[in-house]
Amino acid sequence: MLAWGAAREAVLIVDASSSGAFICTNLFVPRWGLVQVRFRTGTVAGWVVRVATDGIGIEWWQFAPPTVIALPRIEMYLGAKSRASAGLASNAA
Repeated sequence: MLAWGAAREAVLIVDASSSGAFICTNLFVPRWGLVQVRFRTGTVAGWVVRVATDGIGIEWWQFAPPTVIALPRIEMYLGAKSRASAGLASNAA
């Protein structure tokens, strides 16, 4: 779940790391917009560092936030792999 201002949208996180993530969304968020990304294990704040036609690149406010580090590595791997198999260019933050 991505929250920006009053907007909330379920999104697909296709690539995540200790410094940020690329999120597929149709929600318009301007570059440097502040966002919160809600995971099953908690919420992580960040800002938009890249805007692409298929989504946004987020940089976490805190490097290696515990909520992201707690994500199973297989989920991060499969997200990156599914993005590559879809033929999408890497837009990770």
